Amino acid sequence: MPPRCSKKLKGNILSLYRTARARRIRQKHFCALLQITPRRLQRWNAHKDSLEDGRPGPVPGTAPHRIKAAEKRKIRALIQSEEHADKAHRILSYTAMDKDIVTASPSTFYRIMRKEKLTSHRGVFSPHKGTSAPPEREDLTGPLQRVSWDISYLKTCVKWQYLYLYVMLDEWSRKVLGWTISSRLSREIAGEMIDTVFIEYDISSLPEEKRPVVINDRGSQMKAKSIIQMFKDMKMKQRFSRPHTPNDNPYVEALFRMVKYYPGYPLRFRNEEDARIYFETFFAWYNSEHLHSRIGFVTPSDKHEGRAEKIISERKEKLKNARAVRLEAHRADARILKNPTAHPLQNEKGTLCVA
Repeated sequence: MPPRCSKKLKGNILSLYRTARARRIRQKHFCALLQITPRRLQRWNAHKDSLEDGRPGPVPGTAPHRIKAAEKRKIRALIQSEEHADKAHRILSYTAMDKDIVTASPSTFYRIMRKEKLTSHRGVFSPHKGTSAPPEREDLTGPLQRVSWDISYLKTCVKWQYLYLYVMLDEWSRKVLGWTISSRLSREIAGEMIDTVFIEYDISSLPEEKRPVVINDRGSQMKAKSIIQMFKDMKMKQRFSRPHTPNDNPYVEALFRMVKYYPGYPLRFRNEEDARIYFETFFAWYNSEHLHSRIGFVTPSDKHEGRAEKIISERKEKLKNARAVRLEAHRADARILKNPTAHPLQNEKGTLCVA
């Protein structure tokens, strides 16, 4: 049953309902058959003398700025393509907009996907349950104000043998600042990775009050004296998450989840070199191509380097212009239908004719 019904449809349903009641068919069985809620039927029956829809705005599907049929076909082709099979409706919307395939809002993509029954989770991961709560943190206004780092296990082809992925992340832009792979859990390897990041981003040249705060958990590598002393020497604050509370370090934990649930993730690595080759490609894609949902569906590199605001404003302008174009096109169609003799049309051969 559509969300908005015409006066004629409501009248027909009420007529059927009266016939059903005369044959002693119960209301709940009648409603189940027509897939309508009993409360809705009761409301129509109570106002049977005035069945017009009094809600403001156009009936769904008749808005003057509604999406065109050709654009719907492009959207269907995009969401059903193998390349975009794992992407959510928001990612698809902004990807299509950035590539000038079609300009439509995420809600428009969602409505079309729901109609095509493609709104199930588009990936190998399960839905987020929404039970975690991030810790209190100061508001960030730019990159390199707060970073977090952690280590994650990677399975190999040999049982009980693992590789370890060390990652440092900027919490404002979500950009991966540095990473390394090792077959050992070691404070020396962690220190080398952190040193590389600090040298690459020239952290030592920043004023002491503008150097980033470092968030990490309570692993032995994080609590090692050499690591703690390194941050003290750099005049940087090091903060530890609570024991057994990964939600206190949510940004890097969310990154690890994405890493291991990415459709192309190999699950197991043969050796350290294979893992390094894979993650070189993955983190290059993540930083430069992945549209991150928590930073406005721009890439972490765009956010980190200050291009995000321009990209987002351009998208808004495209949506505004597309809405105006559709609005004018549908108004023109309405004028032609209202007075066809006053608007000459061209047939397929290009000659003028009168509808």
